[in-house]
Amino acid sequence: MHSQHSHTFYHFPTKQQETRSYRYLSFAQGRRHRDDPEEPLPPPPRFYHEPRFYKDEYIQTLTLDDYYYHRENARNGVNEVLFSDEFNHEGYQLCLLLCPNGLREARGRFLSVYFQVLEGPNDESLVWPVKFYVKFILQNRMKNEDHYICTLPKNKSIIQTPAERGSTFSRGVRRFFPLDLLEPNYLVDDTISVQVAFW
Repeated sequence: MHSQHSHTFYHFPTKQQETRSYRYLSFAQGRRHRDDPEEPLPPPPRFYHEPRFYKDEYIQTLTLDDYYYHRENARNGVNEVLFSDEFNHEGYQLCLLLCPNGLREARGRFLSVYFQVLEGPNDESLVWPVKFYVKFILQNRMKNEDHYICTLPKNKSIIQTPAERGSTFSRGVRRFFPLDLLEPNYLVDDTISVQVAFW
């Protein structure tokens, strides 16, 4: 892991399922690499918004179902980066990025996670550059404790100007979590959940 990132384990309270508003990640779906080309694709990854704060932190959660399918796609160069729907925090337009097989030198070894600040309707009235305090949380799906946390250093979360849609300019952690350590606690029933907290 990069030494400049702060990594820790964190007890994070469970939210009630009914408070979540489900949406879907936007990504070009490739066909399964299987003998039956007509077999239906698995559902796209779920992205759900949790409309609340916890200790002054604004939290978004990305749940990736069919993880091994999406990782295999990424290994074959299909959808290496998954983009969430956009959401708004304090006027800034944001989205999350998840690389199920890692990116660049982390490819095949680590999960990679990022956030983007995109062009939005309020940009002219917002303060630029903007500095976000950000941490990424990999949820322990076996129990509500020992979640894995990585906090971005302050100099890594300063955004000078918003990015254009379709751009890959983002801030995050390329070597977030080793792929071979996802099981048995973080990858359960072929599903992982990553949270990003802003404060």
